[in-house]
Amino acid sequence: MFVRLSLLYALILSVILPVTAHASTSQEELKYARLIMFRASADLISHRGDRIDAALQETIKNHHIRLKGLLSTALSSDDSEKLSTALDSYLTIAEDALAYDPREIDYYWEFNLNFSNAMYELDKQIILQEAKATPSNPDTEDLLEHAVRLEFLATRYASRAYMSPLHTRSKEGYFGMDLQILAENTEEIFNSSAFNENNKAYRFWQFIKSRYLDYELQLAPMIVVRNSRKITDWIFADEGISAEAG
Repeated sequence: MFVRLSLLYALILSVILPVTAHASTSQEELKYARLIMFRASADLISHRGDRIDAALQETIKNHHIRLKGLLSTALSSDDSEKLSTALDSYLTIAEDALAYDPREIDYYWEFNLNFSNAMYELDKQIILQEAKATPSNPDTEDLLEHAVRLEFLATRYASRAYMSPLHTRSKEGYFGMDLQILAENTEEIFNSSAFNENNKAYRFWQFIKSRYLDYELQLAPMIVVRNSRKITDWIFADEGISAEAG
């Protein structure tokens, strides 16, 4: 009798545990995973295009560790095969580029396309997981998504400054949007009721927005990326997600 009950209990756990593990992933965590992916990408582009910096290399590696940690629960679910494949593809391309000495001859010319597509596919798969995750606060969901989009905008800016514009095969979503339109959409959000003149994020946006809105200005990627990160960190910190240095 005891053996039968034990087997029954094990069977119940085998059904319940995957669901429980999947349900414990929050939309906030998944949005932050996307933010970290874009942050790591901007740093890698900077490393390849301008800064030969061992400290920056370590920062990028730490981003990758953080990314895998944020996705660990989603990766343990039964429907995570495409997410796992997208993550592996992104990390393989990123880590290969990180290991390549920028002082050597030019990196293979397909890198931009391959890396852009890897970013797009990983972002797409995380968004699909978001739809199944524990719902976030409806009052803040749009604001957190805005922070992710701003981090993406910073990555696009860094790529344009250091390498060449990101280029994906797919033109869906914000990956396919013109940079000027993305910047104008961001400006509209900062002028909405979600922000005011006394808000730190609003003030920092006023400082860097001209660089985003007018790409004819002299490019200043380090300033733009650094201050964009301050904004996104503040937005996520307000929701209880610790900001990450770098």
